[in-house]
Amino acid sequence: MSWVDWVPIVALSLNVLALAFVGYQTYLSRNSLDAAKQVIDGARKSRALEILPRANWVIEVHSHLNVGSMTLSGSRSPSRLH
Repeated sequence: MSWVDWVPIVALSLNVLALAFVGYQTYLSRNSLDAAKQVIDGARKSRALEILPRANWVIEVHSHLNVGSMTLSGSRSPSRLH
């Protein structure tokens, strides 16, 4: 066999190896994309939790019942616990 007969066999072998390499890169890229999506979702949830009101803020409700005149008065005001 001369070198002219070997060239297509070598080219086919290299093309199969290149195709396998590209397939592996695609697999790794897909895994990387999934990991990036999870990190972004986690960061989004973390930011959402950070903008929630703090636990030490409460709404105080003051009610006063005047039994003699049967009136009910109340007030609401946010206050900070210490």
